[in-house]
Amino acid sequence: MSPPAKSLGFAVLCGLGISVGVGTVLLILNFALSLETGAFIGGLVAGQLLFIPVRRGGLAGGLAGLLSFPAYLVVIPVIDEAGLLPPQPGIPEPFYESPILLIVILVIEVAIIAGLGFVGGVVSAYLKSRTTPLIGDEDTCPRCQTALPSEAIYCPNCGRKVR
Repeated sequence: MSPPAKSLGFAVLCGLGISVGVGTVLLILNFALSLETGAFIGGLVAGQLLFIPVRRGGLAGGLAGLLSFPAYLVVIPVIDEAGLLPPQPGIPEPFYESPILLIVILVIEVAIIAGLGFVGGVVSAYLKSRTTPLIGDEDTCPRCQTALPSEAIYCPNCGRKVR
């Protein structure tokens, strides 16, 4: 089992790399929800690396998903130029006539990708926090190092389950 990341930045960068890598491979393979799947898996990785507390795992996943979108703006033209991108259907004509509609769709797509990264981070962080064994001295809380009464099931200071 890997130790948690020391910083949010490390977790976000790892999640971003996985997000863009998986999304790009799935895009080349012509998978329908390639960017969204990449963002979710990147969020899972970021949340797995950084899990205390769970909401920070969600933050790491959401940032990885959010940052993957501009990375795709660089990656997609490169793989298209290399001839690796399968033919994509063109954008229907009404979208060209309404730049506001195109911007709204772009904002919605960014929100979906960031949201899926966030959900992946929360799920991963939650699962890891539930499966991580409680390690520490019987007399102190492993999270906050508070002295525990011998009959304590939960830490009286931070609420973590200790038995």
